[in-house]
Amino acid sequence: MGVGRVVLVAPLVLGLNGCLGLWALNAALPEVEDEPVVEAVAEAEPEPETDYLQAGKERAYNAAVMAQTASNVETWNLVAERWAQAIAQLKLVPMGHPDEAEARAKIEEYRVNLQVATTRRDALKPATAPVMSELDQFIAWVREIDPNGTIVAGAKVRDDDPDILEVTVTVGFLAQNKEVQREGAAGLQRGWALVSNPTKPDSAYLWLRTPSGKRFGGSRAIGGTLIYIDD
Repeated sequence: MGVGRVVLVAPLVLGLNGCLGLWALNAALPEVEDEPVVEAVAEAEPEPETDYLQAGKERAYNAAVMAQTASNVETWNLVAERWAQAIAQLKLVPMGHPDEAEARAKIEEYRVNLQVATTRRDALKPATAPVMSELDQFIAWVREIDPNGTIVAGAKVRDDDPDILEVTVTVGFLAQNKEVQREGAAGLQRGWALVSNPTKPDSAYLWLRTPSGKRFGGSRAIGGTLIYIDD
């Protein structure tokens, strides 16, 4: 019985020692951290250099093709824009670049073409009527209501005050009674205000003069619409 006990205890002790040994070995070993994952970064490829000379030539080609069939203001305006764009591209060629000399030569060539395009465009634009002065507008208005010149002999704007219009009347106007003269003068003042300052008619003054140049009526000093005739 004593021998049996020795035989039975020995494996148990060995087993425990084995477990303790493995535990001690694991505790003694340092913890190994996971190595960081390094992502491969692809190097960015350099952007290709812009070929400004070629870009300018392409716009110039478009302009030349369009010019062959241009026949109106709108199309010639587009042609001019293409030439201008071509010149702008060529100006971007840097100094010292192998294309610089050719680019400068093309700029001068394209400037001539741009001038031709703008000239032809402007030639097709409709002629604009000249802007009439206020005096010309008043005289034109008078000629509509007095085509035979029986009321107004002439008119001019004073040099020292462009708001004052001096109207020279005819002998036929002077032959009318005072009330008719006053009404006629009021109508002339309204016509002058219409072309000179329609929003402020009182700022448009009218002076009446006889054929000999004597002033005999017109607007009062306090307001252009206040008309009087000398007694």
